[in-house]
Amino acid sequence: MFQLAICERFYPQIHGSDENSSVNISEHFLINTIFEVNEFYDESYKAEERRIQRYWRRSPLLYNSKSIRLEIIKADILSPGGEQVGILNTFWLRIVQRCWKKTFKARQEINKKRSSIKELKERQRTGQWSPGLRNYPLFRLNLYK
Repeated sequence: MFQLAICERFYPQIHGSDENSSVNISEHFLINTIFEVNEFYDESYKAEERRIQRYWRRSPLLYNSKSIRLEIIKADILSPGGEQVGILNTFWLRIVQRCWKKTFKARQEINKKRSSIKELKERQRTGQWSPGLRNYPLFRLNLYK
C-alpha cells in the first residue's frame, strides 16, 4: 500500500550506525513521519515539514540539503536492524510531469502559430492548417529515452 511520508536520506554521521544496523541502510530513505491523505489536502503536513527542515538547517553537514521532502512511498522494515525505510515512488510522477510539460509547451507553440493572421487566412483559403501545424502534439510517455 502506498503512503505519503516525509523521508530523509540516511546519513551515518547524523543517524549513526552500529553492528546491529542493516547492511544496505545507506541506500535508503528513512521515514520520518507518515501522513494520511486528509492531512495532505488540508496542508497540515507542512508544519511538520518546516519543523524538520529547521532542524536540518542547523546542521552544517546538511545545510541547503534537499533530502527532506514529502514523498509517495511504500514502507518497508529492514532486517536485522529494524529500520523503517520508504521505497520512493514519487519519481514516476516527476517523469509524467516532465513529459506533460513538454507536450503542453509544444501545444502552446502550435496554438500561438495557428492564431497568426497568415495561418488563419491559410486555413480559411484551403480548409486546413499549414503542413507544420496540422498535427497537434499528443501526450506520450517516453520511458526509454
